[in-house]
Amino acid sequence: MRQITFKINEECNFNCFYCSANHYRPNTEIQLDKLEKAFKRIGKVEIFQITGGEPLLLEEKVLGLIDIIDAERIYLFSNLSLLAPDFLDKVKKKIEFFTTYHYFDIGFDDYIEKVSLASRFRVHIAAILHPMLTERFIEGVSARFRKWGKKVSWKSCSGMHNGVRYPNVEYLDKFSKYLKTSERELFNSKSRISFKGKMCAAGKDAINIFNNGDVFRCVAAKVKEEKMGNIYDEGFSVDTQPRECVFPFCNCYYQGQRYVV
Repeated sequence: MRQITFKINEECNFNCFYCSANHYRPNTEIQLDKLEKAFKRIGKVEIFQITGGEPLLLEEKVLGLIDIIDAERIYLFSNLSLLAPDFLDKVKKKIEFFTTYHYFDIGFDDYIEKVSLASRFRVHIAAILHPMLTERFIEGVSARFRKWGKKVSWKSCSGMHNGVRYPNVEYLDKFSKYLKTSERELFNSKSRISFKGKMCAAGKDAINIFNNGDVFRCVAAKVKEEKMGNIYDEGFSVDTQPRECVFPFCNCYYQGQRYVV
């Protein structure tokens, strides 16, 4: 299998309006023993992603997941605010951190301290372009990261803020110089981006698992009627062949491009 994304929790110590967490289920107890058996049935995975919420609120469960998964690459998505040396000492496999600098919730010096701590592993840093940011602030933050030998990738935000939905045309015009390639074209045409009726390998090459064990083939599938099954059930199995996409549009265009056959 190419990729498993495991959403370990919904809870987070930050409260960002642009968070992509969709709060499908409340927190439930993760059953590592059953997961280990399920992962053995699935076999080796190219990429295993641990997301939240904030995964480091459940340090021991994160360590357990890392221990039982057979993956070429393990990605841990975290804001790093809770990262401690003893956690890193317990990590027995090579992992990569994907972290976002939340400038409203943590000071730069404190964040850099956490990044430096995590840097015994590879660290990817992003920051969200809040609608209220000024060019001076963005350039200042970027310069401070460069001073520390780090690079930050600026990302567009998605969500409602003060009654306005982002991203929109005005927002993308304002921040176009900081966004990669064709984000403006992508969001302007999002309502027309559809793979419905096309064969898609999501569910075969990639699955999303929630902390209650429910498995979905992709990020467009969100309600219980669309789930593939539950990872804790011994009879659960992933798809063996691509299936036709039934969704009117793709919530993650980049993932859609990756798995549409």
